Amino acid sequence: GSYQSLFRGTNSIFYVPDEPAALPAPNTFLFQEVQIRKFSNQQKRLGLHAKIEYTLNKNNKITLYNLFSQLDEFQHRNYHNPLGAGVATNDIHDRSKFTRQRIYNSTLRGDHYLTEKIKMDWTLVYSIATSSTPAWSDMNVRYRYDNNSVLVSQELLPVTQIWTNNKDQDKTGYLNFTYMPVHNLEIMAGGLERFKTRNNVYTSYELGTLTSGGSYETYTSIDKAVFNFTPATNAYANPNDPNNYTAKENITAFYAQGKYNIGRLQLLGGVRNELTLQEYHSQLTVYAAGRDGKITYSDLLPSMHFKYALSEKQNVRLSYYKAISRPNYFEFVPTEISGDVFTEAGNYKIKHTKADNYDLRYEMFSQGNNQLLAGAFYKKIYDPIEYGFVPVTVSSSNVIPQNYGTATNYGFEFVVTKYLRNWGVSANYTYTKSSLIQAKKYKATVTASDGSTTIQNSLRNQDRPLQGQSNHIANASLLYKNPKLGFDAQLSWVYTGRRINIVSPYKDLDYWQRGFSQIDFSAEKKIYKKFQLFVKVTNLLDAPLITEVLNPNYLSSDSPGQDRKKSIVVQKDVFHQTFLAGLRFKY
Repeated sequence: GSYQSLFRGTNSIFYVPDEPAALPAPNTFLFQEVQIRKFSNQQKRLGLHAKIEYTLNKNNKITLYNLFSQLDEFQHRNYHNPLGAGVATNDIHDRSKFTRQRIYNSTLRGDHYLTEKIKMDWTLVYSIATSSTPAWSDMNVRYRYDNNSVLVSQELLPVTQIWTNNKDQDKTGYLNFTYMPVHNLEIMAGGLERFKTRNNVYTSYELGTLTSGGSYETYTSIDKAVFNFTPATNAYANPNDPNNYTAKENITAFYAQGKYNIGRLQLLGGVRNELTLQEYHSQLTVYAAGRDGKITYSDLLPSMHFKYALSEKQNVRLSYYKAISRPNYFEFVPTEISGDVFTEAGNYKIKHTKADNYDLRYEMFSQGNNQLLAGAFYKKIYDPIEYGFVPVTVSSSNVIPQNYGTATNYGFEFVVTKYLRNWGVSANYTYTKSSLIQAKKYKATVTASDGSTTIQNSLRNQDRPLQGQSNHIANASLLYKNPKLGFDAQLSWVYTGRRINIVSPYKDLDYWQRGFSQIDFSAEKKIYKKFQLFVKVTNLLDAPLITEVLNPNYLSSDSPGQDRKKSIVVQKDVFHQTFLAGLRFKY
């Protein structure tokens, strides 16, 4: 079992995007307001697990594993627009939210030797996950000022209440047979059946604060507010809310594979066929596109792996395999979820992703835990799922999953671990080059022969990396292990190169997360027989997370968060350090 209570705080600056302008340059980034945000979070985690293994005889064994975990999250968010202060009005927004998530899993497995050469194993899995938000309140207090920036009134605007609840069930069965006719040949075959269901419930209503005189009531404190349902329809849930839905996903898969050893060469190959059914029914009006959806598809997934032993401690591997990635419920059901920054919506037209993967790898395992790994890879990705802006109105956009085309992804990786007595160094580096060509909007001014100008919207191709894919990822750790003292310590550095967070429909206006370094420290000490004391400190140097648009910065130097002339900071999150300490008992 485990229990953890963790407090986190975040200070954030966010520029709410607007429709770009054609001047002074094409696709000039514009924003509606600046939000200065403060987040306060507490997370309580509870985990319980148990495993029972029963050996009937030397040929038969049954294992039962059970897991329960619970996460409670309490959050308060506050934000305001500093550019509105002292002008006419300034709104202060507050949100209080509590969410409880639970997961229960039970796995029953059997391993049986039917004969000396035939082995059978089976697994039955039942999982249930729930998430509920019984308390979610958003309030807004409006402060009004006169021409001399003197506060004249403070009003409480209507308060929004939201309640959510969802439940997922997963029932899966696996069956595998292994046949070894000779010592250097292994043949396997099997399959699985998986049935997943989801039920999602969402309710929201608005508590009005209008007085009989038609103005908003004066704000003193939330507990003294007098609420009403004006108009009366605010007391009722939206009968056409897309966030109320049921969905299911059924998967049937079969495979066959063989492994053959010829001297130093090992051949491993096979093929898997997966049949997928995804279906949902939402509460949208019958006149809305995408109210209900159903799709079935079949994928034949071959793979081939070669392993050659250069020596007892050195291997070379070469492999090819075909893989898929299915959209999750939130991606293919047309939901609308209010996030911290944007409203995220589903896309009932989304396609699943397919990929061809090629890998070459060299391995060397020397004395102890020392190792050296080096490899190269190439991937062809069809219909990758990426999140991008889709305009809803002239001044607002939702973030929606999209298929933007076919992408390539290639690079190399390097891993090394070296110990000298109690001290060790571990490091790895991955270079990845990804590319996808997307047609994007281009807004520019056109000058006619008579000198008049007009705004022209066109489409232009942009070659960009995949969303979330950094060219450079590296980490290095300084390790210390002393079994006699029962003491382990690690100082680690992690670097993630710049990458696209959100894809913009406008050329050169993607949201890029700036390159980010983080240094963490952890240590563990055995204090008495089966007890261990541990401590972990993350983000020692208090590195912020910065997102920017790669446009020339036309904002003044005193604008919140701005620190470069060649880019505009659109979001800056400061997390500070997190300290975690605990006591572990292991029997």
